[in-house]
Order: sequence, then C-alpha cells, then structure tokens
Amino acid sequence: MGYMAWAEIYISSSSKRGLGIQVLEDLIKDNSDRPQAYLRLWNLHHLNGNIAKVNELAEKLFLYGTGYSSYEIK
Repeated sequence: MGYMAWAEIYISSSSKRGLGIQVLEDLIKDNSDRPQAYLRLWNLHHLNGNIAKVNELAEKLFLYGTGYSSYEIK
C-alpha cells in the first residue's frame, strides 16, 4: 500500500505523472492478484480517453486481479 501512496504522489504532479504510471504498472507486474493498481491505472487511462488501454486493463483485472477461476464447461 505504501507503493500505491507514492504512485498517488507522483500522479498528482503533472511533471511526474509518467513516473506514477510506471509505479502502477510495476505494481501490476509484481502483484497481479491485487486490484488497486489496476483500478487506479484504469481510471487514469479512462480520463485520457485511451479506450484500448482501458479494455486491456479491465481484461487483465478480471483474469488476474479478482481471484476468479475459469473452468471450461463441456
């Protein structure tokens, strides 16, 4: 959660926003089962109108960040 706080600090500064986004991406890579970084990054991309990235993050969150197990039904 401390790393999320640093991401928020960086995001709040327009000159360091890219660093905040990188922190969120690192969090997703290192802790793919926790939804907080996905949701914050999704929100940033949604505000910027980056729909492709929004959809990608939503899919990754569903697959990795929710603990959802998928079983094929025949």
